[in-house]
Amino acid sequence: MNITTEVLPSLYLFQPGKSYRGYMKSNAFLLDGRFLIDSGPGGVRSQGRLLKALETLEVERLDYLLLTHGHPDHIGAAKLIREKFGARIAIAREECARFGRDLDPDICLAPGQELENGKVRCIHTPGHSPGHYCFYFPERSILFSGDMVPGWGTTVISPPDGDMQSYVTSLRNMALLSLSLLCPGHGPPMHEPKIKIEEVIRHRLEREKQVHACLGESHHTIKDILGKIYPELGSKLRPLARKQIVAHLLKLQKEGRARKTARGWKSF
Repeated sequence: MNITTEVLPSLYLFQPGKSYRGYMKSNAFLLDGRFLIDSGPGGVRSQGRLLKALETLEVERLDYLLLTHGHPDHIGAAKLIREKFGARIAIAREECARFGRDLDPDICLAPGQELENGKVRCIHTPGHSPGHYCFYFPERSILFSGDMVPGWGTTVISPPDGDMQSYVTSLRNMALLSLSLLCPGHGPPMHEPKIKIEEVIRHRLEREKQVHACLGESHHTIKDILGKIYPELGSKLRPLARKQIVAHLLKLQKEGRARKTARGWKSF
């Protein structure tokens, strides 16, 4: 089974297995033969596929394993990669603590941190998770975006770990970067990054308007809002949509535009 795609010279995409929710494949990227960004899901089969792919490319040593965040579909093979290739694991400490990941990172990421004399800029992008980081390679204008901007579909913002207000702010900061390629944690790489980022921002703000409009009529429960905004959504995806609605409501509440009452949610 071939899991490897050459995106650009010296940039490879691996898809060793599906995410832990099983909805889409999880990506890992190899850049310049030295940097592995995310390590895919856990499981013997997925880990074996990733190791074989690296060996096929004759990778003997990695300098860094850059982990965007602590969700299991992104860090599954992390310890194995360090053991086999000597990679230094870089991840935000709060991600390890929050999700119980015993990774013992070699580098605990901090906002504004740079690696290799500025070759890699570690950009704190909370929203999907509190310690989420994107990795920006300015010389090549490539951004590895983890779960901030998927190649297709939308990112789940699930409180309390997810925060919609922070998510939109992080997206706006990402849009300010000079980018030629966006490499997401799921889905295909995108060659028009700014257009895609702005598309995601617009989608989230449009959804927010829908939620806020529901509240203007009367007090509403989350179930009421779900029925109005997602009337034809299948049962499998309804729990995820419910989380999105909660995230939008909490953003509106922080901004003083909605409040929760005993009878449900109401706009100001």
